[in-house]
Amino acid sequence: LRRLRQLLPRQPLPQSSTEDDLAALQARADAGDAAAQFQLGVRYRDGDGVGVSYAEAAQWFQRAAEQGNVPAQVDLGIFYRQGVGVAKDVDLAKVWFHAAARAGHPEAQNFLGQVYVGEEQERPDYFQAARWFREAAEQGVLDAQYNLASLYMGGLGVPRDDAQAYF
Repeated sequence: LRRLRQLLPRQPLPQSSTEDDLAALQARADAGDAAAQFQLGVRYRDGDGVGVSYAEAAQWFQRAAEQGNVPAQVDLGIFYRQGVGVAKDVDLAKVWFHAAARAGHPEAQNFLGQVYVGEEQERPDYFQAARWFREAAEQGVLDAQYNLASLYMGGLGVPRDDAQAYF
């Protein structure tokens, strides 16, 4: 067996399918495919086949988000809210969460509610927070259900209603 291996011509090892997949993904992203741009952003965010680079992830999320890719809008909103890969900018976070929330994304709706009552706000807008928490809660987001219940318990943006809070 050892002799047989020595007799066989040596060929370069083929690229792994991960490298092939990454190259194809990069080509599609460069060509303007929003889904590919989002996936490439995820790879840079998570270090999947590439080194972790939040700045690079943010750039790909931005490109995809501008084309209406809802998951990219959510991730870009998170990056702006936390200042990951971009300068922290709660107003831009709100813009991207709004875009995704209007498209019906339940997590974006919850995040948007959190921004409206967040400590970053000079004056919390409990009415808007309740609106978006309700949208997300009705889609089963547990954090939004808790957040909305808290508003009902305190009468913040909604009438105080213990029955609603415990519903």
